[in-house]
Amino acid sequence: MSQSISYKQSRQRKWLLARRDDLLAQIDMTRASRLGGESSRNAETTDFKDLVDQQQQTTLRDSELGRDLDELVAVEDALQRLADGRYGLCADCGEAIDVRRLLAYPAAVRCVTCQIAFENLRVPK
Repeated sequence: MSQSISYKQSRQRKWLLARRDDLLAQIDMTRASRLGGESSRNAETTDFKDLVDQQQQTTLRDSELGRDLDELVAVEDALQRLADGRYGLCADCGEAIDVRRLLAYPAAVRCVTCQIAFENLRVPK
């Protein structure tokens, strides 16, 4: 049984490492794209429509960057939990997180029940 657990954790670790690498590459590309856009904006902006379009593109890139940075933190945290032997345990109730949830989202911190409760607390009433 311990061999199958370590095999599953090994697979999860490989996935998490690959996802971390993908996120780092995406973050670098987004930052480079933004820097390139800043210099070309000053030289090429000819009318208000162009300026608005460039602002929308910048806002979209900023949103994508924020999302990628948040996911990178979650992946790094999951790798740390894996190293500490806490991976797959719900941070709130301490029970095992269903393997299907971990397969769908390997950086999951909570079981489905606790995640629903957590999200309900964050929704303004």
